[in-house]
Amino acid sequence: RAAFKIKIKQVRKLHLPELTDEIAQREGFETTGELRRAIKIDLQNHKDQDVELKIKEDIFNILVKDAESGPPESLIERELKFMIEGMKYQIAQSGMKIEDSGFEPEKAMKEWREKAIFNTTGYMMLEAVAGAENIHVTQQDMEGEYELLAKQTKQKVEEIQKRIMSNPDSLNQTTTKILGQKAMNFIYANCEFEFFK
Repeated sequence: RAAFKIKIKQVRKLHLPELTDEIAQREGFETTGELRRAIKIDLQNHKDQDVELKIKEDIFNILVKDAESGPPESLIERELKFMIEGMKYQIAQSGMKIEDSGFEPEKAMKEWREKAIFNTTGYMMLEAVAGAENIHVTQQDMEGEYELLAKQTKQKVEEIQKRIMSNPDSLNQTTTKILGQKAMNFIYANCEFEFFK
């Protein structure tokens, strides 16, 4: 067991300035009361978003559990491919080379297979909901996705659109994602919740 001796050289106390109308006005509010209310609403919105995400995760789990059949191998392979490409992109964004990162795509193909089956099963169930409820992916949905991806990757919208439209797998994956989100939002909006204290 290693023992370390630490010497504290200095202790500082943080003094926060008193919240005044002047500070509130610098943030775009007239009074401290308005600023406090805005902060409270923002915190509540974040809390509500966390709750919504948790409920949607539970719904997805239920859909997978209720599935009567598994996805075809082609969809599993496609999902695995996109999971691996996503990891490669994250590594590249960090400035590291794939070969130096320790990430092994071949190993990931085996280790992530169960997760890919789980994801794809859920997507299939959401697609079935979309079909039953006449939910479709619109051009506006696609344009919104291009803009979101462009913002996330700091690329031009045109570049994102060209890359997705030129690759059938990318196009299918994108439409599957959007359709799944719309179907999930439909299920969530039509849920009845019981809250227990």
